[in-house]
Amino acid sequence: MSGSITRLVRHLADQPDEAANALWRRYQEECCEAAARGVSANLRRSVDADQIAADAFLRFCQKVHDGSYPDLKDRDAAWSLLREMIRGETFNQVRKEKRFKRNSGKRRGESVFLASPGGMAEHVSDGETPDSIVMSREQIDRLFAELPEDLRQIARWKADGETNVAIARRLGCDPTLVKYRLDKIARLWTRMLG
Repeated sequence: MSGSITRLVRHLADQPDEAANALWRRYQEECCEAAARGVSANLRRSVDADQIAADAFLRFCQKVHDGSYPDLKDRDAAWSLLREMIRGETFNQVRKEKRFKRNSGKRRGESVFLASPGGMAEHVSDGETPDSIVMSREQIDRLFAELPEDLRQIARWKADGETNVAIARRLGCDPTLVKYRLDKIARLWTRMLG
């Protein structure tokens, strides 16, 4: 779907998927930059600005689709509203992360998995036998093997730490579709483990 921003915003009511994808392609960079501006450097490891932008964008699309903003007339009004939604989402995520850090002490990123003092590699042998590690690995392999190929690849990317936005870019689709597929993976795995 192509056309002006104003026309695409109007199409959110009757063709939400097509209009949302076209709008996301046009606004993605600006949305991600707007979210990143609200995240201080010391929180960038734990607060994903791209995910904030995608979540705010999806909420914007849903509200426009639901008729919450009937007076939304042009691209300037749409961008102003979207920017405010991104600011609000960023503020909430930053506040939540600061509260988490305040209440739980220091948080570590990927370095927790490294073989450094205090890293996970140091604790693998504590209570874990080689047999139980192999069994856990076999169970993980079985969970992945049971997924259809398209879902398996999404699960791999997510397990590698990619955001929903990054996965959506790889697939050329909207982040909502990625979230839907990840929810489907979670339901399948819950049934398998249940």
